[in-house]
This record gives sequence, structure tokens and C-alpha cells, in this order.
Amino acid sequence: MDKQVFSANSAIDQTLKYDAIGTLVNDVNRLITRVFDQRIKGSGLTRSQWRVLSQLLKKNGQTQTQLAELVEIEKAPLGRMLDKMEAAGWIYRSADSSDRRMRRVYTTDKVLPFVDEIREAADETIHTALGPLQDEDGTALVRYLSELKRNLSASLGK
Repeated sequence: MDKQVFSANSAIDQTLKYDAIGTLVNDVNRLITRVFDQRIKGSGLTRSQWRVLSQLLKKNGQTQTQLAELVEIEKAPLGRMLDKMEAAGWIYRSADSSDRRMRRVYTTDKVLPFVDEIREAADETIHTALGPLQDEDGTALVRYLSELKRNLSASLGK
């Protein structure tokens, strides 16, 4: 971006600068999603579904509420996504043994053959996104974005 756009310290320049940051982060997220979805198209999964599965692969048997918090999707839309995933055979849900109101979510064996393929697609997508920003610059970018996330989460009380 041209440095002259933000040369003065006026309120308008500051607003444009912060709007540009939000717009860029949103655009990058949207493009990463599109590229990743294109790469995993043959699997029958979307990026959002993969995010759910990746959380379950870390810890199988989480509750729907835990998953909603981890993938930052409201409970109702997550429930609809889980319905589709269950119908496709990716997951199954079971009532919690100690509290029948809670439903736990588990992966099925159908997921296992796709794990390496999808992780490779994720790695390729990030490699493409980072381009020449490998090593130190890529690490710094992740550190800065993580800090932004922590700051914003803290402001929401999370």
C-alpha cells in the first residue's frame, strides 16, 4: 500500500489505516478458504467441516458446545453442519453417559483415509499464501496475527 495514503495523523487517515487492516485480513481469510476448498473439493468436505474434524482428531468425543466454542460457530449452525456430516458418514453423535442432555461428537473411520490428504492441502494452501514470506517472516506474521486475536478476544472477555 502506498505510504502517502497514511502520511498525516488525521482521524480520517487512521480510520482508513485500520479499515485497510480489517479488509486485508478478511480478504486473505476469504481467499485462503476458497483455495483450500478448491484443493479438498474431491473429499466432499468444506473447510468449516474440516475445522470441526481437526478438533475431533485432537480430542474425539467433544460436546457440541465445546466444538461450537473451538471453531467459533454458533450452536444452531454447527448443529446443522453436524447433521450433514453425520448423514455423510464423517461423524456420529451420542448422548453423554453422565448427562443425557449433552451430545458428544465422534469421528468415524471414514475420516482416516482423508486426514493426510487434507492436511497436505492445508499445508500447500498456507505455503501458497505465504509465498516468499517463509521462515522468519512467516513466523512473525503468525505471531502478529495471534497477538491481534488475543487482543480482540480479551476485549470480548474470552
